[in-house]
Amino acid sequence: MSLIVSFVMLIALSLFVFSYIFYAFWQHLAENITTDLRKKYIAALMHQEIAYFEVNKVEQIPAQIAEIFDTVQSSIGEKIANLIFACATCLSGMIYALIYGWLFALACIAYLPVLFTIIGVFGR
Repeated sequence: MSLIVSFVMLIALSLFVFSYIFYAFWQHLAENITTDLRKKYIAALMHQEIAYFEVNKVEQIPAQIAEIFDTVQSSIGEKIANLIFACATCLSGMIYALIYGWLFALACIAYLPVLFTIIGVFGR
């Protein structure tokens, strides 16, 4: 194996390991946050007046709780982690490009406002 192949394999392996640790951290954080929120929600639900339970159907409350907190957990665990990972990857790619090919990188960066405008218009 050449030196370049082993260097690329080392980068790919380290990226895999650190990405797994990163996503596992965010999933664990999301679990802890939703567990605390569930406890607070149940405590607040227990302090409601009886009239609240007469107006709302009691059998629908567990399904509503599960749906709300699954959404919160997926937002914290996956979406925020993906956003941070994508921003970090983009920033590190720009830094690498500016170091090793600064002229071409500057030409590509000049098109970013056009790209963001297109994403803003068609991304809705």
